[in-house]
Amino acid sequence: MGLVGASPHIPAEQPGVLPSKRAIECDDDPGADRGAKKVKRSHAHRKELRSKQIQKDGHLPSPKKLGAVVEQAASFVLDTPIVLEDLPSSSCGYRAKAPERKPSKPLVHDLTHYLRLGFRVLKNDGSNTFPIVAGSNRIFAVVVGRPKDDPSFLDSCVEAFDAMQSSCQDEAFKPHEIHHPRGDYAVVNTGVVYGQGLQAPCNLNVGTHAAMVDGLLNNRHIRRLAIYASAAFSAWAPKVFKYYKDHIDPLFERMPHLRRIFDRSIFTSAAFNFGPNACTFAHRDCMNCPFGWCAIQSLGHFDHTLGGHLVLEELKLLLEFPIGCVVLIPSAVLTHANAAIRSGETRASFTQYCAGGLFRFVDNDYQTQAQLQASVSEEEFRVRMEQKGSRWKRGLDLYSTMEELLADAHARVEKEASQREEGQI
Repeated sequence: MGLVGASPHIPAEQPGVLPSKRAIECDDDPGADRGAKKVKRSHAHRKELRSKQIQKDGHLPSPKKLGAVVEQAASFVLDTPIVLEDLPSSSCGYRAKAPERKPSKPLVHDLTHYLRLGFRVLKNDGSNTFPIVAGSNRIFAVVVGRPKDDPSFLDSCVEAFDAMQSSCQDEAFKPHEIHHPRGDYAVVNTGVVYGQGLQAPCNLNVGTHAAMVDGLLNNRHIRRLAIYASAAFSAWAPKVFKYYKDHIDPLFERMPHLRRIFDRSIFTSAAFNFGPNACTFAHRDCMNCPFGWCAIQSLGHFDHTLGGHLVLEELKLLLEFPIGCVVLIPSAVLTHANAAIRSGETRASFTQYCAGGLFRFVDNDYQTQAQLQASVSEEEFRVRMEQKGSRWKRGLDLYSTMEELLADAHARVEKEASQREEGQI
């Protein structure tokens, strides 16, 4: 395989290798050589512009591709009667209310259990995307199909699962890492956190799992899954995504010791839910940003029509969850679980999320609320505290409608065409 950007001239030291016809023409024709260099510079310029665009806006699908995906998904919109404003966000808008503790140990239920309770099943073979909407047609969750134009994505899902399973074989997990409020399976979280009792955001301490976590974070297949989930977030909730970037990017710039686990993913943290039977109890992730999205990706070898469904209790929905899909939900305010898989099957999952406290820390001028109160006037502090009361509603207002996404995609296509005509890209 040739190297991109390599010189067309073949060094004389390589015996038995003949120069290509193109290389001979370039040697005989200086004009052709100049033309080749011009093309090379043009490619390099476009690559640089693309890199700057990703740094500025995040990893976005091309406008044309985004428009096509949104138009196709318009046929699969799932309307729900839920009232978003009634979901259990806390008064500050950056975390959710804690659920009531149940006296009995939670269980993983099979598909039949939920069907008896009247849950509906969303059939999904992984080829389509299902926006889930409520109240003024705002998209508050999405079941994102796998890439249609790249069958190798499924291969990456298999490789990611294999990497997770092989890497944890010799790990010594502590009891609380295997039996926890979300289920009975090994899990390791990594990334940046900030919550009660902390004076500033910090990197999660993964203890003896550091080498394993580093290997997984650098695995090209897992990185591919992470980037795809982040790009899906940017496509289906662009205003929420921008809210994330406007807070998260400055945080990492100001505090360079914090580890950005994936350089092309907006999420600050990730959870590796190891198999062979990673099916969660019903729970909410209360410390995540309530109007933000958690990205969940299912892995393993199981029949997704018979188990492994993502259960959304408030919606009474069972989402078929085949390998290669991404489900984006506000995990802090929606109770979610997995239906049990069958005996002999295997399942793991990879999730990405962002703690709501990170946004609060940035809003407080990179300090705690007590430190903010000591550093600003009484009037300014009063105004900032009053803003908490409307944050949840303002967050919900960031959700897009299908019409807005289509209009935005068409506008970007026209802008890109204009830039091409002007030679900007």
